[in-house]
Amino acid sequence: TGCRLMIPDDSGLLRRNGIRLIVPDRAGFGYSDVTSGTDPFRQWIEDAKLLLRQLGIDRCALIGHSGGAPFAFEMAATCPEMIERLLLISAIAPLSNPEDMKLFLPLHRMGNYLCRSKPEIARSFIRLALKKGAENPDSYFYQMFEHMPDIDRDMFSRNGFQQRLIEGFSESRRQGENHMVDELIHISRNWHVEPEQIRCPVHLWHGADDPVAPAALTRKLAGQLSGLESERWVENSGHYLLYSHWQSMVPEIAATLTR
Repeated sequence: TGCRLMIPDDSGLLRRNGIRLIVPDRAGFGYSDVTSGTDPFRQWIEDAKLLLRQLGIDRCALIGHSGGAPFAFEMAATCPEMIERLLLISAIAPLSNPEDMKLFLPLHRMGNYLCRSKPEIARSFIRLALKKGAENPDSYFYQMFEHMPDIDRDMFSRNGFQQRLIEGFSESRRQGENHMVDELIHISRNWHVEPEQIRCPVHLWHGADDPVAPAALTRKLAGQLSGLESERWVENSGHYLLYSHWQSMVPEIAATLTR
């Protein structure tokens, strides 16, 4: 449910490391037009290709963060001529068997189960959850806190971090919740790409105690990536790794781009 606003504080860090970071909103998020298509993955690829062409970019590295991972997978597999490297950060992984469901937090487990078995009920469930989260975001974060490692909890007390996430979520639903509901159901039910289809070099960063994108699933995914060049499992870190380790992560990302 993230958007272009939910990036870490930079203070020139990207520029000093020679990185140009482009963070587009997908269809329906922020000011990006809602699509009438039924496949968010295909829509994302068409939009991304047009955006890169407009910017005069022939090839780039692609970051898949959290729920953005399946979109990044889709593009890396479909447009290998455009993607030099795939960088996965706190990436969610596909469910390979029903037992994997036990690894998720209760709320996410329920959502995944409904998306896969009762999509129409899932639609009402997710829409209600998103509206409740918008009306009372503190209650959502309170539910999450008990499952977070200390470093993630600390992030919420720093420099208005929680408020930034709330503002980002508000921008994501500027045009309502339907596009988010459609995406979440589609991600749960339809991963078009198998890990073996990714041919470009892959680099992975993941919190060892991530309760949102369970590390056990991502480790399994990593083992299926033939192009995996590096993986960093950060101990005592959770799903907000991008924010808590941004200062050290950016130079590491820059290093992968020069290989």
